[in-house]
Amino acid sequence: MNHQSAVNSYRDALDLSGAFIRRTNLSGVNLEGADLSGADCTNVDFTGANFKNANLNKTILRGANLTGALNVSRRQIAEAITDKNTILPQHLLP
Repeated sequence: MNHQSAVNSYRDALDLSGAFIRRTNLSGVNLEGADLSGADCTNVDFTGANFKNANLNKTILRGANLTGALNVSRRQIAEAITDKNTILPQHLLP
């Protein structure tokens, strides 16, 4: 993929910024390049979802299930709002 193709694919990425999507099943969804900034994703099931280059700045992930989530980084999680009920993927566990 060349640079222009990458830019176009992210321009068309899902924009859920500020959305209220509590208790939704998004397991296995491709969120590559998605903007979830400020979205309320409380108790959302993200099992196996792809978070490559997704914006999780101030995304509320309280009680969210990220078991098996792909391409999610410590930086992305640090920018999000989590709690003791947030289930992180294995590679991010202490």
